[in-house]
Amino acid sequence: MSYISKLLRVCYRLKSLFGRGPRSSRMPQARSRPPSLGGGKFVPAPAIDPLTGLASRLVLEAQITKAIVRSTRFGTGLVVLWVELHDLERAVKLLGRDVADAALIVLARRLQALLKMESALARVRFRAFAAVHEGVVDDDELVQTVAALHDALACPFDVCEGMIHIASGVGFASYPDDGKDASTLLAAAAMRAVMPRNRHPSPLRSLASAQVEAGAAAADAA
Repeated sequence: MSYISKLLRVCYRLKSLFGRGPRSSRMPQARSRPPSLGGGKFVPAPAIDPLTGLASRLVLEAQITKAIVRSTRFGTGLVVLWVELHDLERAVKLLGRDVADAALIVLARRLQALLKMESALARVRFRAFAAVHEGVVDDDELVQTVAALHDALACPFDVCEGMIHIASGVGFASYPDDGKDASTLLAAAAMRAVMPRNRHPSPLRSLASAQVEAGAAAADAA
């Protein structure tokens, strides 16, 4: 074997050891998942809200995106609705989480009955719901829908053997005037749901207050 042949053979062996490495080490490696915060397991966002059984925000955003494609293609109307219970945190502090959860369930059922199958409804925050409503013809139809939502929220919530009133607001955003994607439309609708504080001087009538008044009335009667 010539000197050049030996040199090439040595170079080839060195390259296999320190260059690309042995064949087994060149096998494609599976990408490691980035560590989650807190060192816990990676948990995907749920598609269904466990309390109300409605869709989650991620599901609604996907439905809005599909609705935007249909609206652009066929020229149909598209409105995103937002319903928010402004005093829900106060209800939690005064009455407990169980009462607030019961109010959310009642509101979810009211919205389902009102919007029916024409709208995709989801719980998007702790105290907020949103829906995408397709096929809106004119402003009058939108006004009627928003007014119906206000009426549904004005009714007291019959929860835990008592009636409570929770201050709430309704907002809306239309495509493409108020936004051209799901997140922008939801943000615009949420901004319109902000309600002035002076509109409801007594927004929350607590179950505890009602029980105190009932006890005082019974004492006076005795």
